[in-house]
Amino acid sequence: MSLLCLIGEDNPPVTHHLRSYAEMCGFQVVHATDGERVLDIARGTQLGFILLNTALPGKVRGWEVLRLLKSDDLTRRIPVVTYCLGEEGGLRDEAEGADAWFRMPVLYTGFRRILARAGVGPFRTAAGDADPPARRCCEQKPEDDG
Repeated sequence: MSLLCLIGEDNPPVTHHLRSYAEMCGFQVVHATDGERVLDIARGTQLGFILLNTALPGKVRGWEVLRLLKSDDLTRRIPVVTYCLGEEGGLRDEAEGADAWFRMPVLYTGFRRILARAGVGPFRTAAGDADPPARRCCEQKPEDDG
């Protein structure tokens, strides 16, 4: 398996967050900020997996990128893990052919489980495999104790 991950994301803080997790798992990362670039990179690069924001902008948007990746002989075998920053996603991701999906924010241990569900791995073991401190863009709000 290639140790190269493609992140399709247009939000720099989210890209940074996902890049750090992928690198902690032992992957090198390439990045695209629009759907057309995701398709170009996927067709011309040996990838281990793709992290794809389903709301990725461009002439070819996130959902369509997923459909095109899964219908192309060159890219259909690349595991694609989709994610969203809001409430959408889930059943549609599976129906469109995603190998796994999640909603942001995600902690490192959850990220590793999601990649394993998509058939991505094995991973380099990070120190203790503990969740690193949450990044500001992806912090979960604490539950109200009251």
